[in-house]
Amino acid sequence: MSAIYPTSNLPFIGSEIEPDYTTAKVAILPIPYEATTTYRRGCVNGPSAILDASQQLECYDEELDRETGLEVGIYTHESIADTGNGKNITIRYAKSNSRNSRKISE
Repeated sequence: MSAIYPTSNLPFIGSEIEPDYTTAKVAILPIPYEATTTYRRGCVNGPSAILDASQQLECYDEELDRETGLEVGIYTHESIADTGNGKNITIRYAKSNSRNSRKISE
């Protein structure tokens, strides 16, 4: 089944690799996150820029003489939008991490 992606949310390495997420050994999770930026904004554009640049890559590995990307399977999840609530995400992560740390130490 072929998916249709908007320009800013192309799958990693284009349409050469479109496995189901349950069979892929690698998953790309584009999260445009800007909440912890201290100097200059722009991190939010990183995931789209990486996916756009990956369109110029090939799956073929000359040293191994095979299509490693196709063998491994790379699933690209749809972009997770930053709805401006990054602070709440950070707080929830910190609380969750704290609970997990306590459980591990017990």
